[in-house]
Amino acid sequence: MEAKTFTYYMTERHGYVETTRAYLRKLKISKLISPYSRQSGTKVYLEEDGDLTLFVKRHTVAGIQITLKEAEKPQRFFDNMLNYRMNIVKINSSMDLQQTGQCCKEHTSPSQTV
Repeated sequence: MEAKTFTYYMTERHGYVETTRAYLRKLKISKLISPYSRQSGTKVYLEEDGDLTLFVKRHTVAGIQITLKEAEKPQRFFDNMLNYRMNIVKINSSMDLQQTGQCCKEHTSPSQTV
């Protein structure tokens, strides 16, 4: 059985598992991830309440055993990230990205440019 290890970040309010957009596409779940998860560049941080459950189930179906290595980060680390979106809009050739999103009352975020 194949095995993979992922980092599970705990904060004061939430938990997130770090993975990548490419890996979510490989698992064929990238279009199923909610905007409650966060993203920064190619990294995706799956929220623990729904998206992590989907992630774990997909590994189980694929016969991949996963281990979550715990780590801590302050919630503000994740609050400053964009909400997950499957399609990111490319603004110009310098790869500027733009997205608007709101995941919940706690994480209301205005239009952001990275």
